[in-house]
Amino acid sequence: MFPLQMQGLTKMSEFGSQDTVSIMARQMKNSFGPYQTTAGDALELLYMGKLSPAEIVRKEHAANQFTLWLLRGAGWLVLFVGFTCMTSFITKLTAWLPLVGTLVSLGVASMNLTLSGTVALIVMALGWLWYRPLAALFMIGVAVMPTIITHMQRQRPHSHTN
Repeated sequence: MFPLQMQGLTKMSEFGSQDTVSIMARQMKNSFGPYQTTAGDALELLYMGKLSPAEIVRKEHAANQFTLWLLRGAGWLVLFVGFTCMTSFITKLTAWLPLVGTLVSLGVASMNLTLSGTVALIVMALGWLWYRPLAALFMIGVAVMPTIITHMQRQRPHSHTN
């Protein structure tokens, strides 16, 4: 907690003119403290300029969305690297064959990409299952789509034209 007079300049000084800031916090006599939300979070937000409460919430929501997608991307990357490490022996076995090694390497990389995407989507869908079940079911449907397509292609009779 900082006393109000320590929040910024009150007049012109050697540091320059005062700036307008927007604060979202709990006001306690001559200071600010964390505002406890009903969700259990403690908020103390400071933004430059004069912003409405809705604008501050919108900015925080955008920052949270960016962090969320960054974590999702990092999770997918960890899955991809993990699958790549687990399947690296397959590419090593065929690396000494010039064309076969390249084709196997591309196939294994494609498989790793598909598996990591599928597992990442399923994990995200499990997180959404309670709050947004339709979104979770859609994500699970997208995740299993490569398996369904592959199964359907194997079931379909191949026609040969001469």
